[in-house]
Amino acid sequence: MEKIFDMFLKVFKFVRLPLIVIFIVALSRFTIGISGVPYAPRGNAMFSIVATMILSSFYFGALSASVGNFRWVETALVGFIIAEFAELLIWVLTFISLVGNFRNSYFLHWDSLNLKEGAIADYQALIPRTVALFTAPILCMIVACISRGLFSSLAPKPAMPSNAGQS
Repeated sequence: MEKIFDMFLKVFKFVRLPLIVIFIVALSRFTIGISGVPYAPRGNAMFSIVATMILSSFYFGALSASVGNFRWVETALVGFIIAEFAELLIWVLTFISLVGNFRNSYFLHWDSLNLKEGAIADYQALIPRTVALFTAPILCMIVACISRGLFSSLAPKPAMPSNAGQS
């Protein structure tokens, strides 16, 4: 059990940067929505959490072998952690939008919830968000592994530490 925890922490440290980026994108998306920027045609395109999640899984999947020195299971965990973090943020911001009655929130927009045009979101909006907590990680795990398999040779190799000061 301790080995699994250590592996999780090692991967979590590796993906800190994309988690911060996803957090910034999510907060920005929430902020522009509740501040009244229309969802379409421009507002939705400015900040996409799902696109950021998939691209982060792609990049960090490719970097996982050479930079992270990870095995395949750890590469899959890269995609899992990135996706689960993003989907948890989406779920929480949807919940906050519902509780705070932020009807302009992009997280309650009918198009983001795949509802009929003009439909009003209620607490049932949390159902697809909850399903995504379990399905999105599968996609990102696949993306991370495919990216590692196809593009890890393009990733930079970490430089060996210099022995400055030694003769």
